Amino acid sequence: MSWAALLPELPVLILGRLEMADYLRFGSVCRSWCFTVAQRPCPPKPQIPWLMLSDSKRDPDTRCFFSRPDQKMYEIQLPEIHGRLCVGSSEGWLITVDEISELHALNPLTGASLALPSVTTLPNVGGAVRDSDGQITDYVIVCDDLREVPYEVERMRMCYYAKAILHPSSAGSGHTVVVIYGQFNSALAYAGDE
Repeated sequence: MSWAALLPELPVLILGRLEMADYLRFGSVCRSWCFTVAQRPCPPKPQIPWLMLSDSKRDPDTRCFFSRPDQKMYEIQLPEIHGRLCVGSSEGWLITVDEISELHALNPLTGASLALPSVTTLPNVGGAVRDSDGQITDYVIVCDDLREVPYEVERMRMCYYAKAILHPSSAGSGHTVVVIYGQFNSALAYAGDE
């Protein structure tokens, strides 16, 4: 009997019980198992988190992860976060900042992504300044004394977010994101179901 001839539910059950390294190798068994992985029906079982290392200069679409349990480095293709900064991770999710300072959540193993609220919804962000082509060049920051100060997109991207975490809601559907942000990284904002 071939691996491909198994009932379609069985590979999904197996996939959900694997350690991360085996989860990543799962699709190499046969075409039908590769298809199962491509559909990404479930994350791997909970385990000790991997450490994502800083960007690789040789391939901007690849990230290196260190697995403490087996003391090995793994490279994972993540074109979805090309050019983004990582400002947090939790529960298997990476929180990244794109080139216009917007936050995104991505699960690198399942490929799932979540839409996060726009930077312009933060309490002290008064809006965005656009050039003649419609590209965002600055954000308007409203200071405590109600002055409006322009904040360059790249400065916002590099300095405005100190930390972000994502937590699944207790109801089982949806997530809550919490962000430490601001000029002095002293403000806290959250959005979500709870």
